[in-house]
Amino acid sequence: MPEIPAASPAAQQLAFQPRYRTDRGDERTGGAAGATAEIAPQRDRFVVGVVDDQIEAGSDRALTVEITNNGDEPLRNVEAKAFVQSPLSSDDDEGIVDELAPGETANVTVALGATGDALTKRYPVSFDFQYETPDGDTEVSRTYAVSVGVTEGESGGFPVGLVAVGAVLL
Repeated sequence: MPEIPAASPAAQQLAFQPRYRTDRGDERTGGAAGATAEIAPQRDRFVVGVVDDQIEAGSDRALTVEITNNGDEPLRNVEAKAFVQSPLSSDDDEGIVDELAPGETANVTVALGATGDALTKRYPVSFDFQYETPDGDTEVSRTYAVSVGVTEGESGGFPVGLVAVGAVLL
């Protein structure tokens, strides 16, 4: 069914008048008819979530992302692409799912790193999906954003406090 951009999610009254040709080729118009169609609210093609949404400052880890096909038709070759900004980084920001049936969830894994001086707060990680529909068309989704929390990293630096205590004792 074609998308109607100006329609609001509710029952909509549709009016039409059929036109046809007779066996002799004459054009005829039938009586006016009407029908009611229920317009469903627009929904996103995917539902996106993160399995473990924490990373320690100064570390690297694999980030597992759950992708659910929220549509009514199966999708193929779903390519996920992650976008991050400093203080987060990724040297492997793509993943692929061969097939994703309606309602089915699959995981993709991307690399994620956080600089050692990253503040302990939540940062956005965005994803786009390129996928193939059953009729062979390739489409690109809207951008989906999830958040990842940076936690305080272990201090592996020079033990200044310990040296100060040692100097006082001497």
